[in-house]
Amino acid sequence: GGIWVGLGDGRLLRADASGLAEVMRFGDRVRDLIEDADGTLWVTADGLWRGRDGGWTQLGGNAGFPVLVLSSLIEDGDGDFWIGSGRGLFRVSRAVASAWQPGLPLPIVRYDTRDGLPTAAIDSGRAPGAWADADGRLWFASNAGLVEIAPTRMAVEPGPPVPALP
Repeated sequence: GGIWVGLGDGRLLRADASGLAEVMRFGDRVRDLIEDADGTLWVTADGLWRGRDGGWTQLGGNAGFPVLVLSSLIEDGDGDFWIGSGRGLFRVSRAVASAWQPGLPLPIVRYDTRDGLPTAAIDSGRAPGAWADADGRLWFASNAGLVEIAPTRMAVEPGPPVPALP
């Protein structure tokens, strides 16, 4: 057991019975993190990061995200990650992200005001930025207030590829 601590200077620390240790330093502040049932750590900072077996992989702009800075991160009841950003909300299958390898596209579904969201800026800058309620709805903090998502009612087919950052 232990506790993960993400800091504003980009450091990720792990506290356990042996003390406090720096595990990773990201290029931007740690905005959110999740440890899944397999022990894989998922971090939003300068991209989506996957940490397992002591190694780290960035699923950033080269994977298909149209923005590098990602914020809130939560997993729904179907095993999909929902990731907030300043340019919308992204849905990514955890199973697909777990198997993803550099150089391959990552199927991402993007939602914004065209899909009924009140704002595309799902980035409150605060943690936690996302919550799940007992009915499976997801709630995101945004600069325009709370945004509610019912994952089972949202389209799940990836749209056309979104331009990635160079």
